[in-house]
Amino acid sequence: MKLPLMLAMILADRADDASYELAENLCRDVGALFQMKNDFMDCFDLESESGKSGTDIQEGKCTWLAVKSLERGNPQQRKTFTTCYGSWNPEDVETIKSLYKDLDLKSLYEEQQIIRYKMFMQKVQELPSNATPTPQLFLKLLQMAQGGQ
Repeated sequence: MKLPLMLAMILADRADDASYELAENLCRDVGALFQMKNDFMDCFDLESESGKSGTDIQEGKCTWLAVKSLERGNPQQRKTFTTCYGSWNPEDVETIKSLYKDLDLKSLYEEQQIIRYKMFMQKVQELPSNATPTPQLFLKLLQMAQGGQ
């Protein structure tokens, strides 16, 4: 989302170093919130609720959950992860999901979402009303990234 925003700033002749830095930082925050949610939903959401079938584990994607499991896991858990991750075997996929549950990644996800959201909102609230881009634009980007209209 950063590139379209930067291009719009250039086309509107509202681009300066401070605005670029502001946009980059807030777009990074929105992107992190979006990616965490996307990775979590891919693993734990029901296809009937989300409309998508999660295959991040089978495809061996470098997801937020995968990184956190490697960071938090003990040597045996990391070995299990490297053995089973990226496999299309349903038992291996369930082993990874069980590992995520054992590491309590759902609680970590919920905590991190709240912390990151609060940090984002604080940054947006500290923006002057005449900032380029406007605070309202960043709130709209977050809403869209979280699945709202």
